[in-house]
Amino acid sequence: MADTPHPPPIKEQFVDGRPSGFEAVEESAAHGAPRAYNPEKIRVENKVFSLGQTLELIESKDLDLAPDFQRRRVWTEAQKNLLIESLLLRIPLPAFYFFGDLEGKLHVLDGFQRLSTIYQFVKGATDPTYGDSFHLCGRHLKYLKNLDQQNHDALAQKWKRRIKQTQLVVNLIDPQTPEPIKMEIFSRINTLGTALNAQELRYGLSKNRSRSFLQKLADLPEFKRAAGDIATTRMADLELVLRFCFFKTNPPHEETAAEPFEDQLNQFTKALDDPNRLKETDLADLEVAFKKAMVNAAEIFGAHAFRKYPLESDDLKPLNKPLFDCLAVVLSDHDAADLGPAQARILARFREATTPGAAFEALITQETNTAANIIARFQQCRDLVNAAVTS
Repeated sequence: MADTPHPPPIKEQFVDGRPSGFEAVEESAAHGAPRAYNPEKIRVENKVFSLGQTLELIESKDLDLAPDFQRRRVWTEAQKNLLIESLLLRIPLPAFYFFGDLEGKLHVLDGFQRLSTIYQFVKGATDPTYGDSFHLCGRHLKYLKNLDQQNHDALAQKWKRRIKQTQLVVNLIDPQTPEPIKMEIFSRINTLGTALNAQELRYGLSKNRSRSFLQKLADLPEFKRAAGDIATTRMADLELVLRFCFFKTNPPHEETAAEPFEDQLNQFTKALDDPNRLKETDLADLEVAFKKAMVNAAEIFGAHAFRKYPLESDDLKPLNKPLFDCLAVVLSDHDAADLGPAQARILARFREATTPGAAFEALITQETNTAANIIARFQQCRDLVNAAVTS
């Protein structure tokens, strides 16, 4: 008699060499074809800014550095010291990318860490927005070890002048450039360093309204309890919140098939930034629904919320994003009083549905970003919960 084949192990996604707490799934880029844009609309102008002028723009908030983005991707002390030493040695810095908005404000597209580090060193004593001013450390300096333990205020005037007079080469993207083209530029220039993921790219191009709202929901204790131990350094928590808000506002249907999924998330982020498209009352309703979903998930599934929980295995699995999408939205439609009596039935049905070989398990594992998959998994998830509630 042949041995029963073992199902493939559930793999955890690693980010920057560390476990992320998320299951590695096959997302697929097959959800819609990418849009084609007229190359004539790519409008980038070369400018030169003095570093002194740039620091003044940051201080006056006329140049946005997206500080929350910075706090998640912190440079080491060695990197900070080498950057300041490069300025003092007059070693040219790689070009920066800024983009303007229709209100005349500038935003940093590439160069977040360099500018925030310089601002921290020069202005941190009086404006700790990006961290307190730091002292140079001789063991991290290659040539100017005599500046060990000196901060900006302690530097000789010649060094201060060098920093202030440093010329920055800036590629300035015109405000009229379409958003997807900005995303494409951002994606391409970041392939030279640590590649940014889709949510980090979105965040870099978004405004404070969406950033603050997504962060507010990600900081909710109800979310932290339900989601459990997941990595947040690469904005995976914000992506989960965004996906919930998107699907709660835009239930999956056939008409979405023509739009690539990431493009839809990009467009929805713009809607979050626009009070004419999503009013404050809309955001308040999303927050209430999100809290309800998280409370319901934690009560029913405990530590296994939004994770596969197959039969004959009680091991805690990594969080599954496609399961989070559909289950969170479905649970947000139910009151706790309705779900409570059906808790055991819901748990049993989802354990069976997330066991290898089940149709639903395949939908949350393979080609998860395709339109057909999204529609099918939401429908099956809704059917599973409704059947348990009504039986």
